[in-house]
Amino acid sequence: MSRRAEDAVADTLGVARDDLSVLVTHLCLVVGIVFFRWSIDELILVYLIDIGVTILLFATAALFAARPIDDGEADKWREAPNPIGLPLLPPLYRRNVRLVVRQLFNGAGFFCFFAWIAVSMFDLSLSSLSSLPVALTVVAVCGSQAAQVWRQFLRDGSYRDRSPADALEVALRPVGRLLVVALYVIAPITVVYGFTAILLLDVESTSALPYGDTLILLIYVVPIGAASVWLRNDRFEMGLSY
Repeated sequence: MSRRAEDAVADTLGVARDDLSVLVTHLCLVVGIVFFRWSIDELILVYLIDIGVTILLFATAALFAARPIDDGEADKWREAPNPIGLPLLPPLYRRNVRLVVRQLFNGAGFFCFFAWIAVSMFDLSLSSLSSLPVALTVVAVCGSQAAQVWRQFLRDGSYRDRSPADALEVALRPVGRLLVVALYVIAPITVVYGFTAILLLDVESTSALPYGDTLILLIYVVPIGAASVWLRNDRFEMGLSY
């Protein structure tokens, strides 16, 4: 998508360009819930793939970032960068590799922990990708993240003006955002839903209500999407240790 097209879409939807990937993900989830009757299994699978792809793509972009880290270890970042020339790719900087591996070990560990809990609690399987709507959603999610990496770190040689910390902060932001959303969005919604369904409506399952399963999934997905857009770059930062 061209820069002009991105600006036009962002202006039409009333969001910042950097929020488009989050918006695309949640619009796809809403469509899947409403029109294809997705269950929570498909939703969690898409969320996990979205976070995993974000970590992978932006961590890879960090390897090509040319600028040193200003608040890192000064002596280390004053050394000659000694880039590795790669065909069809920007130069890869050796000094970035250890930083990327260390940060991924710390941040991705939380993601793997949440993924393990999700796999243990729900019937998650890659066989869900055989469904065309789910597969198209995953392609759209991956494509929107790839476009964001291209726009922020690769287009017009922008990696020359970026440090690895810039890319790693974006790579690990979904992990921190997941913690915030779980505590301040998912948990309160679950409490309110449980109180309303059991005490006020006197039902023990959403299946007892017309379109109950669809409604409850939307009750979760829409606020999660809104919170994810609100927790954008200028409102949420990851503190990294270099």
